[in-house]
Amino acid sequence: MSAASPGWLDSVRLAVLSLGEAIAGVANPTIRLGVTGLSRSGKTVFTTALVHHLMMGTVLPARSGSAAICL
Repeated sequence: MSAASPGWLDSVRLAVLSLGEAIAGVANPTIRLGVTGLSRSGKTVFTTALVHHLMMGTVLPARSGSAAICL
């Protein structure tokens, strides 16, 4: 029976740690962003600019893409 005790205690310890992380996550949320693309396509520049504008509260400049239809 003593061999089963460490497994049970580990489960309780992990549950308590997970609960603590969940409570901490409410006070300080984490945002995960994934950017995919070809090499040297500007992923780092895009991510840096996005974070900068989100932190400063400024508006990202609007660009008309090549898909815009002009009549």
